[in-house]
Amino acid sequence: MSSISVETWALGPDTDGQWQGHWNLVTAGEAIPGRYGQTSYRYRSETEARGAAMGLGKMDRRNMRAILRVFRRR
Repeated sequence: MSSISVETWALGPDTDGQWQGHWNLVTAGEAIPGRYGQTSYRYRSETEARGAAMGLGKMDRRNMRAILRVFRRR
């Protein structure tokens, strides 16, 4: 499997001027099905929203690597 990277983007601003971060995991230029999400909070800037999304994406990437290690052992 190719390396797993995190892709982020932010949607906004909404009517209150808030941004929401989104992320997905990507390998070999393709999104990994089922490995995506959005921040539960809204942020004052696009940069803050993308930063929060990157943190969540990195956590999921670590989880994904742990899952793959378990399946390789079987």
